[in-house]
This record gives sequence, C-alpha cells and structure tokens, in this order.
Amino acid sequence: MFGARRRKPRTIQLDGRRAPREILEATQPSLPTAEPRTPRMMAFDRTPSSPSLDPDTLSALRSVFGRSISDGSHPPELRELLCTAAREARDKQIPAERLLIVLKDTWHSLLAMNDMPTSSNGPELLQELISHCIREYYAL
Repeated sequence: MFGARRRKPRTIQLDGRRAPREILEATQPSLPTAEPRTPRMMAFDRTPSSPSLDPDTLSALRSVFGRSISDGSHPPELRELLCTAAREARDKQIPAERLLIVLKDTWHSLLAMNDMPTSSNGPELLQELISHCIREYYAL
C-alpha cells in the first residue's frame, strides 16, 4: 500500500470526465494557416540624397592621394586641393564628418588596389591628411 497512492474521490470525478472541446482546442497548439501572401509595396523614400563632392574634385583627390601613398609624402598641391574640397563641402552643407568619411574611403580604396605601391608611413600620412582637412574645413 505504500507504493500506490490513493486518489481522492473528487480528482477521480474530474479526471473521469472528458474535457470540453473548447478547452482541448485551447491547450493544443494550432498550426499557422497558409494564407496567400499579398505583395507588399515599399514606401517612397522621401529623404533627400545627401550632397557629395564634385566628381572632378574627387578625381583630383584620388590623383594626389595616389602620389602621397606611392611617394611617402604629401605633394605641395594637397593643401590647395583640401581647401577646395573643404570650401565645396561647406557650400553644399556637407558635414565635416561626412567629408572625412569620403576622404578616408578614397584613401583606403587606393590602398586596396593591388598595383599601388605603398610606403611604410601610410597611417601617418592619413593622419596628416585628416588634420589638414579639419583645419581647412573650420578655417574662417
């Protein structure tokens, strides 16, 4: 008698009855029904495109950056070119952060090219370039 537990009479009555259908349906997980999907349309993007530097300016920057990377020093015309790029960015209301991103992306894209010879002081050159750019952008 120790091994078998006796059940209370009320429990037997509750367990003996069948559960109503609503309870069974609520306790059984229902599978999602396959409803036909309607194509969703994307909302029109109303955000204006961000202004960018003139393609001629970007081309000149690529050329000067390429010489900086291969020679290991910045050419003299870099300062004037950065003045032009900073002035253009201010006129087009491009934030300084965005201008720096464009310059860094241009620099790193040139480094990624396989045929571009690189000097050992590339990080220092990039840091000088960033400093010059910030100085020219905020110059009054």
